Amino acid sequence: MPVALTKEELIKRAATWGASRGVEFRESLLDEWIDKGLVAEGDRLDNVGKRPIFRYGFRHYRRVLQVLWLYSRGIKNADQILIMLFLSGRGVKPFEVREPLLREFGKSKARLNAFLRSWRFDQTGAVPPKHMQSLIKSLGRPDERFVASGMVLDPDRILAAVRAARSPDPSSSARATKNPRSEDWLLQLIKFAFGGVLFGGRDSKNEIEKLIAQASDEELGRSRAIVLSFREFLGVMAQLNRSPGKAGFDAILASFFQPNFVPSHLAMALKMMRDFSSKTPIGAKTAK
Repeated sequence: MPVALTKEELIKRAATWGASRGVEFRESLLDEWIDKGLVAEGDRLDNVGKRPIFRYGFRHYRRVLQVLWLYSRGIKNADQILIMLFLSGRGVKPFEVREPLLREFGKSKARLNAFLRSWRFDQTGAVPPKHMQSLIKSLGRPDERFVASGMVLDPDRILAAVRAARSPDPSSSARATKNPRSEDWLLQLIKFAFGGVLFGGRDSKNEIEKLIAQASDEELGRSRAIVLSFREFLGVMAQLNRSPGKAGFDAILASFFQPNFVPSHLAMALKMMRDFSSKTPIGAKTAK
């Protein structure tokens, strides 16, 4: 392609590329992406009369095609687009995704908390059988792939996992973990990984959201590396595994390519870095 394109030439080339993938590309869409920071504005040249003239180089064209490809997959939210480009190493800097990541994680937290309206999720102690049935039913049906692989916890352990996720206090009994080699290893892992992530409403930030807001560029870059490494590991496991558990690996792996889940994976990577840097292993005694 030429070293530089006019705006009209850029739109024409991108529109041809998009049409082959079922996406209509037009000038108004390019202007919207520039306004939202998804595509850099063109390099300004001299005016023709009072009209400014812009030229667009290869980096502009490449970014347009990257965003257009995500559009063809149905990803149209600007924050999600930036996060997915960041994860795939498409030229988005860590500081550019800090606020989008914070907003998208907050949305995920709100969606999950919408299912957790019973006060019993925030209490301690046993729940009467009939109320327990109602609580579990309110969470919706589990993914069939997790059911097939035996990765769905029983009601008591589901309640314990939710209470850990809703607890704001790392030293609370709800978030206390036991030896990871116990028969409850999956519950212990969930409590360790997701403790506190669902605490707080729209106007209050929990410990994970504070981690995102305060994360340095280096930490955000490391969180991306962790997510990519874990995604690669799951991909290998899904290929090698021939047992019923393969369905569970497939389900988890799929979430690493979905914009509704990727922000949470990046946030969990930040939490994991903090937890391991504090040198507090699973099974450590916590204060009561």
